[in-house]
Amino acid sequence: MKALHFLCSTFALALIYPVAACAQEANSTILAANNAIGFAASDMLMNYQEHITPGPSDTESGWMPGFDIQLDNMNNAFVPNLYWAIHYQYASGNIHYLGSYMDGTPATGLDAATTNRVLAKFGIGIPWQSSVVVTPYLAGGYQDWQRNLLGTGGYDETYSAGLVGAGLLLQIAPTPRWVLGLDTELLAVVDGENTSTGLMPYPVPIAFGTSGEEKIGLQANYHLRGPWHFFAGTAFTHFNYTGGTNPSAGIEEPSSSTNQFATDVGVAYQY
Repeated sequence: MKALHFLCSTFALALIYPVAACAQEANSTILAANNAIGFAASDMLMNYQEHITPGPSDTESGWMPGFDIQLDNMNNAFVPNLYWAIHYQYASGNIHYLGSYMDGTPATGLDAATTNRVLAKFGIGIPWQSSVVVTPYLAGGYQDWQRNLLGTGGYDETYSAGLVGAGLLLQIAPTPRWVLGLDTELLAVVDGENTSTGLMPYPVPIAFGTSGEEKIGLQANYHLRGPWHFFAGTAFTHFNYTGGTNPSAGIEEPSSSTNQFATDVGVAYQY
């Protein structure tokens, strides 16, 4: 959590000294990329690992196609280079499941999985030299994973949680048409839970504790013509769920780790 505190402190300093830090307007090429709505086709490799001692522990892995929607804005409404954004990611596909039934019998199959993630960002862009902008931001959002193990007679689970934390966006405009970006996020995973059906005749919720999520992404944006831009990117995300118990139902959900590697290619319309 020290890294998260550092990012929050950096963001706070940018708010305290907006005139000194942001008096200069951001590079026009970066501004153009940051005032657009974009849509991208994506593909995500998901790797899920439960932590059970002694095992066996369930694992899941596979590619999930999907799409991203991105809305970004950088303006001078209150202070120079005020930045906000809303990013939504969707992925769905059959991924491979390797695990066991509750009695320990080995089981393999497919998970008809769907994930959703939405994150809102709010920060201030700080110009650095003539073609670089550093934007610390605060972030909040939501994510879920809807899991349906095929061939198990209707065993469904939904993992869901809130996200809150901070990030840092570094953008460089090497030419009047190109913008290259590095985006890092350090988030707390809060109010998480697992809700399952199939174990009981009613949904069984299990509350999780607070854990962490880290994401790092690279993106390239190219100004095609007029208001149209082309962009492509890649990102790696890691997060944990703490697991928990439901004493009234007599069941327990183990802790787990998830890694996601995603790529996307899309177009954006500058407004």
